[in-house]
Amino acid sequence: MNDREDWHIHTIYSRDSISSPYRVVDNAVKKGLRKICVTDHDTIKGGKIAAEYAFRKGLNIEVVSGAEIKTDRGEIVGLGLKEEIKSRKLEEVIKEIKNQGGKILIPHPYGSIRKTRRKYRLEEVAPHADYIELYNGRSFFNFKRKKIKEIAYKYNLKMVAGSDAHFVFEIGNVKYSQMYKGIIGFFITGFLNFIYPKSWRRI
Repeated sequence: MNDREDWHIHTIYSRDSISSPYRVVDNAVKKGLRKICVTDHDTIKGGKIAAEYAFRKGLNIEVVSGAEIKTDRGEIVGLGLKEEIKSRKLEEVIKEIKNQGGKILIPHPYGSIRKTRRKYRLEEVAPHADYIELYNGRSFFNFKRKKIKEIAYKYNLKMVAGSDAHFVFEIGNVKYSQMYKGIIGFFITGFLNFIYPKSWRRI
């Protein structure tokens, strides 16, 4: 059964990515992914194009349109969005996502290179969230899994994984498996990805 999922991917609609939505979908299909979440910075344009492309081509993949919103207090991801998020105030962004019937993902909770990005406490957002990234393909240190699990269990959040791909070759580097309820893929990020390309990580 094909059940591999990548919950965090960027396209050219993120200023730091060069991947077209079409290539993102094609590469995800080629790599055997069942589901991807397109989460460009502050816009759902890439996600909408990717989802429409997959539907039009009749591809066997679920494409979720989302956005990684940079709020005044750090980044959160909205999934299943139909309209752009207008506010950049954390509390208002949460409301906008929920009012659309969208879901909230807490990205890279403890990524060391992102320490300065998150000014909110996880306990503030977790009660409103639905998912939390246990692994992120661009966090150089994914060593606080125990802490993330504690947050997830306390607030009943589903733990997922995302490659945070900004280039098509990164897609699926870290992915979530429903069957194994764990993380499959690279040894998790940095240059170690190229040393241990088939190692496993389990929740």
